[in-house]
Amino acid sequence: MPDATVKGVVEGRRAEELLTLYLKISEDRVVDASFTNTGDRQADPSCSVLTTLLKGKTLAEVSALTVEELAARLESADNPGTVTPAHEALRAALSALRGEPSPFEREGRLICHCFHVREGRIRRYIREHDLRTVDQVRSWTRACTGCRSCRPDVEVILEQERDRI
Repeated sequence: MPDATVKGVVEGRRAEELLTLYLKISEDRVVDASFTNTGDRQADPSCSVLTTLLKGKTLAEVSALTVEELAARLESADNPGTVTPAHEALRAALSALRGEPSPFEREGRLICHCFHVREGRIRRYIREHDLRTVDQVRSWTRACTGCRSCRPDVEVILEQERDRI
């Protein structure tokens, strides 16, 4: 979208892949939304639903949109990890609109090589959603859904986050 007011960018499944959400905003309302995806096509359905959902909404309504709501729209309430990239692109765009850096830039070391999930994303979702098990982390982040060689690292992160409380 060449006339976008703001864009939000997050890493895709590989370091060189990007998911970009474009928003055109007028008078505190999203008048248009689109996305580009240079890699992981698994994010396309959630981005399509998101862009349709955003059009006509106020910035307050857009800011209040949760991963759970987006997952329910995609009939994936039991697997919110399918929509987290789209939701993160939205959060990155809203940060850019406020003049803030993206909260998702290089979130630490790469834990899950299959789905390109960084340590910061895992820790953030553990904290934000009170995750307690590897299965819950898998559901929210997609880590441990491929070859599962990252499971020991995810278990350590879960233990560290439990100890933090």
